[in-house]
Amino acid sequence: MKQPLVSICLRTYNNQKFILEALNGILMQRVNFDLELIYSDDCSDDNSFELVKEALKNSSQFVNVHLVKQSKNLGMIDNLLYLLRNCEGSYIAMCDGDDYWNDPNKLQCQVDFLEANPDYEVCFTNVCTIDENGKVIKEKLIKDGGRTDYQMQHLPTWVPVSTKVFRNRDFNSLSRTVPGDDMYMVLYQSKFGKIKFLNTVTAAYRYQSGSTYSSRDISYRKDYILKTHMECMELVSKNLYPKYQNLILKKIVELRYLDKELYLERLSDLKIFMNKYPERFSKWESIKITFMVLILRVLDLLGLYGGKSLILRIINKTI
Repeated sequence: MKQPLVSICLRTYNNQKFILEALNGILMQRVNFDLELIYSDDCSDDNSFELVKEALKNSSQFVNVHLVKQSKNLGMIDNLLYLLRNCEGSYIAMCDGDDYWNDPNKLQCQVDFLEANPDYEVCFTNVCTIDENGKVIKEKLIKDGGRTDYQMQHLPTWVPVSTKVFRNRDFNSLSRTVPGDDMYMVLYQSKFGKIKFLNTVTAAYRYQSGSTYSSRDISYRKDYILKTHMECMELVSKNLYPKYQNLILKKIVELRYLDKELYLERLSDLKIFMNKYPERFSKWESIKITFMVLILRVLDLLGLYGGKSLILRIINKTI
């Protein structure tokens, strides 16, 4: 078997309605190197797997095709790790089953960049946003004029999963509990090299109103990011600890005005977290965080729930 330069990972769960569109975006790629396709269906209860298998029956585009339907639901992170463990290529390209690539030169352009720039670990691009019916909602999801080069100190940032091409590494140490596995993974990759953003639209990101993440209320989203920041602290360098402490505390404050029960739970979790990982909090940082938490508890006891923006500004100045 030929050695592929790029392994394409197609991750799916109950995406029967969209999976062939995702597959067609892969099949239309024009490249001058060998590809392999790794497809993992996370125990869907629809016909996604059968549709992909049939569509690839006579395909000769790949030097290797690995198709699997998991016998039990692994969840997003373990399904991702399954895909990554089975990649033979020097580079990995990701696509989720409800998104699709719309530029036939996507892979060639990104791989050319990474080949020419060995100090870069990841290359991602812009996306358009579409609805469940494929109608374009936004031509460019990432605004023009922002950063195009990232290192660890510039993170966290959102990277559209289905646009990522990156170097094949050992990813077995990635957390299996972090909610925001995409944000966490990019941070992990920044340990090895820089992250490049090419401001060209190469894919469509599908916003589904009924999806697990999109249908959650704002408090869930804040909590999702908060817990992700907590796990990200295991990856960042020591000088970035205050940055993530700031992000965590601000998310807790935001929860205070959205979900009182969840807010109190996360205040308690923060105390446990600080006791569990004392090396991530200097004595001075611990004092400042404890002081801010004390202010919040006093305000809670007094029933004072105004001044959210003032509290956030104080956190920015303090931590």
